[in-house]
Amino acid sequence: AKDSSSEEAAEDKSKSFDHEHESHHDHDATISVDVHNILDLFKEQLHETEERLLAAIHHDHKEHHPNASPAPKSYRTADR
Repeated sequence: AKDSSSEEAAEDKSKSFDHEHESHHDHDATISVDVHNILDLFKEQLHETEERLLAAIHHDHKEHHPNASPAPKSYRTADR
């Protein structure tokens, strides 16, 4: 009789663990979606800022050096 009761207790523990484990995964999924959305927004803003900065640099460059060749489109391609 002792053996069967201890086995049942072990089963109950594993059941509650499974339940907690599942809800934990759901929570993680929600967080990762939010982070991806934030990263996308951040990337868009970064890109817009980059475009504005490059435009300003390009404009500045033309004023100071009217005959110079245009500045590279992106500093990233210039680095490589």
